[in-house]
Amino acid sequence: MFVPLTTSLVSTARANSEQRLGRLAADARAAGARTPGALLSALPERSARRRADPSALSDRPDPASGTHGRIKVVSAWPAGKVGDGSQSTAIADAAKRALTQARLADPEKIEIEKLEIEGESSADKIKQLEAACRTWLERLRDGAYERVVFVLSGSGDGLAPALGNMPSEPGFTTVFSGHQLSTDLGTAQRLPALTALPESGVTAAEQRALGRKTKLVLVSGVAHSLTDDEIARHVTEYQARGYKPLPKIDADTVAVILGGDAPDEVGRNQFFSESDARRLARSIAAFECTGRRSCLFVVTNGPRTGKFDQHGVERSPNPHRTGEVDSVTQAFVDELGQEQGAKVELFDFQFGRLPSAYAPMINAFRTAGPNAGHVHVPGESMSMVTEVTSVLPRFAVIDEVSSMSTAHRRHVSAVVDTTGVPLLRMDGSVLRSPLSATATQPQVPAAEQVADALVAHLIEQAREAR
Repeated sequence: MFVPLTTSLVSTARANSEQRLGRLAADARAAGARTPGALLSALPERSARRRADPSALSDRPDPASGTHGRIKVVSAWPAGKVGDGSQSTAIADAAKRALTQARLADPEKIEIEKLEIEGESSADKIKQLEAACRTWLERLRDGAYERVVFVLSGSGDGLAPALGNMPSEPGFTTVFSGHQLSTDLGTAQRLPALTALPESGVTAAEQRALGRKTKLVLVSGVAHSLTDDEIARHVTEYQARGYKPLPKIDADTVAVILGGDAPDEVGRNQFFSESDARRLARSIAAFECTGRRSCLFVVTNGPRTGKFDQHGVERSPNPHRTGEVDSVTQAFVDELGQEQGAKVELFDFQFGRLPSAYAPMINAFRTAGPNAGHVHVPGESMSMVTEVTSVLPRFAVIDEVSSMSTAHRRHVSAVVDTTGVPLLRMDGSVLRSPLSATATQPQVPAAEQVADALVAHLIEQAREAR
């Protein structure tokens, strides 16, 4: 069963977004766009070669006719980075909606293409990114598309600077979204046209420095694709593949999403070890089992759980690719299972068994309504913290873990302050904001904030071109 997100908070945020896009559409008309798509048609997208050959423009749409060429939105992220993929696809989808609602394009003319950037090394990934950009630039120059918007997510590896170094050609717009201010962003000479980062993770001085080389978009949380449609798709696929069914959820059922090893702002890996997992298990048991005769823990993990061994060496082969439970997850399950009255069911993440149980589990807790326990989410996953606290704010608990970076801690602090979601600290204490989760003010999702900024950027370009 799939339960849609029909809460008043989501409805209010969506209404606010539509009002903003209405104002952007008015700006488009003020910039001279008389019909849907006329604004983009007015932008100077022609390359030097096409300008030199007027006959090459014979297939160009007439702005006054209300018809216009196709727009390609490329959604790119490093292969295997689930959170980055969620960011990029969410922004691409939001961009399509925003372009349509602002009357800058017809939806049937906007195509979204997904690109997972492969490569063992950063250099390999940069080469693939640059090759993809050159391909779409050629398609743009040849007139196959009127505009190409390249959306990249994925901090580190030098990908954002590489995208920023691509030709600043009319009709080619670059967007980057990251979960933290990584070193390569700070040292880059050039960045994509738009760069989106969580407001909580960028100081005023860093904002000024970034603003000199990109249009900085500060967002609340992290863009994610955990929408109604996405959850429904995962639930359907999960059931169709015959994967292990989730148990019946009630007030004595608690979900735990285990985190893992994570890089900090300069790329150093911070670790979530077996001993850290046992300590977390004891803290969660004390938090959840007090006052209960019994408690069912539904546990899942992710591709970074147990990724490195106790010496900081990446495990090979990766247990999430071999069907084996990694040692960190096993340590957590064993420790939690020793608690009196605790029963543990593990839904292990495996690349060969996708979709994972994550989205179906979120849906199962939504389906249970108020008759459900907490959902614990690791503080080192900014994507999951944003997703779970957005979808299940009344049930979410953020777990402080050893692999959290400074950016993670800033983000968690901001979420606790604005949503009232409690933070379970590593020492077992609980930090609660005086703000109740039920009184949370609706926030515009990060993906929509980036999409709105993109639309505003295109309108500004049109004004400058006139």
